[in-house]
Amino acid sequence: MTDPWYGLICKGMYEKFWEVHEKKKPKQEGTNFYPKEYRDLMNGMLHPDPSKRFTVAQIKEHPWYKGRTVTETERKMEFDRYRKAIESLLEQDKQNRREEKLQKMQEAENIKATQNTFTGFKQYRDTELVNSIVIDVTYKHIYLGKRS
Repeated sequence: MTDPWYGLICKGMYEKFWEVHEKKKPKQEGTNFYPKEYRDLMNGMLHPDPSKRFTVAQIKEHPWYKGRTVTETERKMEFDRYRKAIESLLEQDKQNRREEKLQKMQEAENIKATQNTFTGFKQYRDTELVNSIVIDVTYKHIYLGKRS
């Protein structure tokens, strides 16, 4: 058997199968995520012995299959609730990405400002050196009699 979950069913370990499948499902204290009727229906549909497996007629007569279904209004309300929750999460993610981008831009500006300060200092030092050379050459030309 390659499917460990169906292997539990084949061994008759239905409770273990449902325990594993409900592990991360939300539930209220004293209740199961999957109702008893649903479990019974699925157990019958998944039975490893084909002669004991539910037929289509048995499925259609099963209490869970014939049970209450949601109204169109209830369905719309539920999907609207999910849509709003998803939109809220997406908007929060978008805001987080904006803030990260602004922070990176600010960091880049800070680095650039630091580099500009250093570059400006270097340019100032180079200009001072050039002026010093020009003054020195001019002095030598004037005072040593090398006039142009």
